[in-house]
Order: sequence, then structure tokens, then C-alpha cells
Amino acid sequence: MGTINIAYADWESLEAVASTAVSVNSINSTQIQINVDLGGGRSAQFTVSGSFTGGAGNDLSTVNGTVGGVRMVLDGVEQYVATGMAVDVTEITEEVFADPMVLFEVALENGGDVDGSNDDDSLTGALGDDSIFGDLGDDSLFGGDGNDDLSGGDGQDSLSGDVGDDHLDGGIGDDTLNGGTGNDSLGGGAGNDTLLGGSGNDTMSGGAGSDTYYVDSSLDVINGETSISGTDNVRSSINYTLGNTSNIENLLLLTGATSGTGNALNNVITGNTGNNTLNGGDGNDKTDGGTGNDSLLGGSGNDTLVGGTGTDSMNGGAGNDTYYVDSSTDVILGETSTTGIDGVGSAVNYTLGSTSNLENLWLLTGATSGTGNALNNVITGNTGNNTLNGGDGNDKTDGGTGNDSLLGGNGNDTLVGGAGTDSMNGGAGNDTYYVDSSTDVITGETSATGIDGVNSAISYTLGSTSNLENLTLLTGATAGTGNALNNVITGNTGNNTLNGGDGNDKTDGGTGNDSLLGGNGNDTLVGGAGTDSMNGGAGDDSYYVDASTDVITGETSTTGIDSVNSAVSYTLGSTSNLENLTLLTGATNGTGNALNNVITGNTGNNTLNGGDGRDSLVGGDGTDVLLGGTGTDSLSGGNGADHFDFNALSEILIGTSRDVINDFKAVEGDKIDLSTLDANTATTASNEAFSYIGGNAFTGAGQLRLVNGILYGNTDADSTAEFEIQLTGVSSLTSTAFVL
Repeated sequence: MGTINIAYADWESLEAVASTAVSVNSINSTQIQINVDLGGGRSAQFTVSGSFTGGAGNDLSTVNGTVGGVRMVLDGVEQYVATGMAVDVTEITEEVFADPMVLFEVALENGGDVDGSNDDDSLTGALGDDSIFGDLGDDSLFGGDGNDDLSGGDGQDSLSGDVGDDHLDGGIGDDTLNGGTGNDSLGGGAGNDTLLGGSGNDTMSGGAGSDTYYVDSSLDVINGETSISGTDNVRSSINYTLGNTSNIENLLLLTGATSGTGNALNNVITGNTGNNTLNGGDGNDKTDGGTGNDSLLGGSGNDTLVGGTGTDSMNGGAGNDTYYVDSSTDVILGETSTTGIDGVGSAVNYTLGSTSNLENLWLLTGATSGTGNALNNVITGNTGNNTLNGGDGNDKTDGGTGNDSLLGGNGNDTLVGGAGTDSMNGGAGNDTYYVDSSTDVITGETSATGIDGVNSAISYTLGSTSNLENLTLLTGATAGTGNALNNVITGNTGNNTLNGGDGNDKTDGGTGNDSLLGGNGNDTLVGGAGTDSMNGGAGDDSYYVDASTDVITGETSTTGIDSVNSAVSYTLGSTSNLENLTLLTGATNGTGNALNNVITGNTGNNTLNGGDGRDSLVGGDGTDVLLGGTGTDSLSGGNGADHFDFNALSEILIGTSRDVINDFKAVEGDKIDLSTLDANTATTASNEAFSYIGGNAFTGAGQLRLVNGILYGNTDADSTAEFEIQLTGVSSLTSTAFVL
């Protein structure tokens, strides 16, 4: 017997076809034993019988003969790959990979069983019915002729049945299975597998994972996709329908197929270069016709239909559908329901049909104009110079970048110019414009019947002839100016300067330190957060204050009635010509001035002081303290235990000039506080207390009596009252009603 001993160093240098010179002890022997040192306690031994090709010397290149047994020792474990068989071997090729990995390629001629190792094996069956198991590693298994049984085992395996009715099992891993000719059975096993049935009537089951099937016969059967966790695909060269129980989501038509139909899942169905008929069925489907003149039906669900090149017919069916158009000859049909919101993305100029029930349109590259219908449309331009017309309905047109021309048409429309120099005309209705450039122009607002607004990212003035009522400053803008109409002007988070101009305007500074000018008219000025300066100008103006640092200026005229609504405790300035004050949530105290004030509290416990003038004080809910001050005052405590506080006899008059308490309710704990008044002015003692005598006549100083709802007070020795307080609706009192 000849012997080939291959040392580890020589083994490492062997090429894919073992061409490295080795020592053959006897080239004329009929048997050669090949011993290979793989290193690291790994070895292999081949005993080969037969004929050998090679001359004298170290030039063995091809071994043709019979394997009497292959003994392998890998990592100290003895394994057998083909023992006890008389197998003709056409070639034994040793390949070496890093660390080191060994690829054993064994070609069988007459059939047999071969098991691979834990490495990456390449096993070929040749003639006969072969059974080949790859075991661990990324294996390549080729059955050859015959009805073969190939099992990849673990790893990313490639299995090819070739000729015959083969059974292929990929096992665990992302495997590729090709049945070849014959009626084959393919099972992908766990992993994302690719299954090609090949010619014949094939049965394919991908198993767990996202699998891809290739179908070329109407008798090919796909089964076993019972899980909905993966996304599975069919690539078919024949007309194909995804089964309702197959859990297969996607379908791609290959050359030769003309139609594809989906199921109840969310399908992606893609055509080829021919004229295809694609039907998504139920579910939220995407159908893509590709090239050719295609007919696409979305079916039920929210579908996406892409006609592709050619003259295409598209019908989304029920649901919110999206169409992609690239030719003026494309036709959208069947949108007869008004319940969904359907849109068109068009690469050509496009008009939404008046009977199409299509709501939205966006222009893709290549299109320049888009026109809406009578529905409420959203029409969006691209980066070019677009002409967008909303038509009837409450539409939104958005020009995008470019110098665009936008027409809202009838209805309450929103026009967004976008970047560039844009021309916008809202037409009839209450329209809203978005401006981002000083070169943007708003035209056509000739009617005064609607309420139109501008949202501007730059400082902006409403034109005197534009019939625009409202202005909102967006980020980037600092100043906004109104016109002669009744404007609403709203600032942003910056420090804004807002001027209402003529008309009854509302200016709202928002956050920031703002300067607000009402101008002529009855204006409302809302400072917002920050330190704000507010000047209402002429007219009856209302101010909203939320910080003690807010300042109201410019109320120099006494002809109007001006009011402050304050979220902080507030005093009407003595020179401000402000008449009225209302406390908002957060405020506790309100103080008037010398004018005739109306001061209204909130739901808290308020202290209201009218000061001089004929004042009206309303406490509201809570335990309030009301001080009318000098003048004839009207006092209403509201709900709660309120105190009506009188601090000086000079503040309390008689007759028609007396103060009036409108809602005194002793049962709620209301009190009349006279504790700071001196009940007897004839003595030198100070601040003597009053006594209540009911309805009886005065008999001395320091007495209080109630007659016909009027409380009389006597502070001297005569029987004449020095002060009076009218208590509306009160016929009797007890001494507990007083703080004396």
C-alpha cells in the first residue's frame, strides 16, 4: 500500500484542487492511504483503492478509485463519513479555510448515504437515490440524478435536488432550496428561506420566518404558512392567486405571468413588463403595475395603486386609497363613495375629476399644475413653479418651494405659499394665508363678507384694500400691523410690536415683552406672559394684565369706558382714565381710582376698594371685603360670608346719595363692619361702639336702627341720622349682623 503523509504545514498550503506536491511512497500501489495532520489534535485518514493518475515524484493530482473507509478525528472525537461502502470516487478535493476549517467534497456515483461534519461541507450525490445530511455548518448539497433526500441541518445551507423527485429539508437557518426537475417536496424549516420548485409539480413549505417561493406551474402547491409573524413572498411566472389561508403577503409576477390576486392580508403585488391585471383583494394593499398597460384593483382597505409606465386603469375600491399617476392617459375609476379620503400623486399635470370622489393631490417631479374639484381638497406642489387651483370646497393648497400661483376658489381655503415668491388668491369664503417672504403677494380678497387671516413668518402689514381681517405672527416675525377692519393680531414667543390700527381690534402679544397699540376703535389688548406695554388709544378698550410689571399707557381721554382684566392684584392708576377692573383667577385685591369704577372679584377671597367716585363693587364667590370709599356706591358681596366695611363717616351719605348693599345675607355670615367709626362724636372718647336697637326710634347717640330696609346711624344727641345704608330686600336684622 502506498502512503501519502501530509504534514500540517503542507496541509495549510494546499489549494482548492490539491495541487501541492506530496510524497507518494509507491505510485504503483493499488491502494493509497492518505494521512492528513489538520493541527490542534485534528486529523483525517483516507484509504483509497483503484487507479491513480500521476507520474513518478511528488505530483499526485487526481485520485480515481474506491473509498474503503474514511476515518476522521476532529477536535479529538473520532467520526465516520462513509464507512463500509464500496463507493466509486471520481475526485477528492480538500479545501482549507481560516482557523482552520475543512471542506470535504465527496462525489457519489451509484447512490449512498453521506453525513457532513460540523464544518462547511460540500456534498454531491451523483447517480442513484442519495441521502445526504449536512449537519452543522453552511453546507452545499447537490443530489444529482435520482430521487434524493437532502437535509441541510443547522446553518445557511444551499440544497439542489437536480433530476428526480427529490425531498429537500433546509433545517434551521436561512436556506436556499432548488428542487430541479421532477415533482419535488421542499421544506424550508426555521429561518428566512428561498424555495424554487423548478419544473414539475412541486410542494413547498417555508416554515417559520419570512420565506420566498418561486412558482412556475399551476400544480405547484404552497402550504404550511400558518404563522402571520413573518412576511412571505411568491414570485410567479404564471398567473397566481394568494390563498386566503396561506398567510403569504406579497406577490411578484415574473416573465410569463399576466395577472396576480391578493388575499385578506396587507399585500404588495408587483407586475412585470407586460400588461398585467392586479387585484389586491381585502386588506391595505399596494399594487404596482410596472411597465405595460395595466389594470389595478385595490379592493377593500386603504390601498396604494402605482400604475407605472404605460396606460393604466386604477380602481382603489372602498377605503382611503392612494394613486400614483405618471401618464395623462392613466385613468382612475370606481371611487363612487364619499366616505374615504383618497389621494393622487401625479408626475403629470392633473385635475381631480368632478365625479371621482378624489380629495387630495400632490405633484411629483415633472408636474407643474394641479386642480381640485368640489370636494375639500389638499393640493400640494413640488419644487417647481406650480399653479394650484382648489376649486370649490374648503381646500388647502401648498406650493412647496418655487414661485407658485395659488387659487383657493370658493370655500374656506388655506393657502400656503412655501419658499419662493408666491401669489395667493383665496377667492370667496373665510380664507387663511401662510406667508414666508416679503415678496409674497395676496390678491383677490375683494369681498368684505368673509373673515380672512394671514399667518406670517415675517413682519407683516394687512393691506388697507385687502379685506384681510386677522394676522398671526409665526416664528421669525416681530411686528404686525392691522388695517381699518376689525382685526385680530396675535404675536409669537418673541418681543412683538402689534398695532391694530383703526377698527375694533384685538391684539395678543403672547409670550415675550410686547408693545401693543389698539389705535382707534374699541380694542382688546392682551399682553400675555412677559413685561408688556399696552396703549388702547381712542375708544372703549379692554386690557388683560398678567404681571405686576405690565404697563397701561395712553388712556388720556375721558370719553370712553376702559376696563382692565387682571390675573394679579391691581390698582387703577389715578391718571390712567381706566374705569373698570375685573379680577381673574390668581388675583386677590382690586382697587379703584377717583372715577366711577366697576370692580368685580373672582371666586377667591377678594378685597375690593372703590376709592373715590360712584363705584359698583361685586365680590362674587368667596369671603370678600368690600370698601365703597367716598361717593354713592353699590355693593354686592355675592356668595360667601362677606364684610361690607365702612371706615369713615364722610364715606357714608344720606338720602339718594346713600350706599346700597344689594345682597346682604346674614344667613351666609355677611357682616356690616362699622368698627372703625366713632359712634358718639359729642364726647372726647374716641371710637365708641354702636348699639343696634332694631326698628325703635333713636334715644341717644351711637344707635343703629333698621326701617324699611334702610339702616340709620345716629352719632350725636339728636334724633336725626347722620348716615344711611340701604339694604335691598332686608326687613330685619340682629346685632350679630354687625361688627361694632
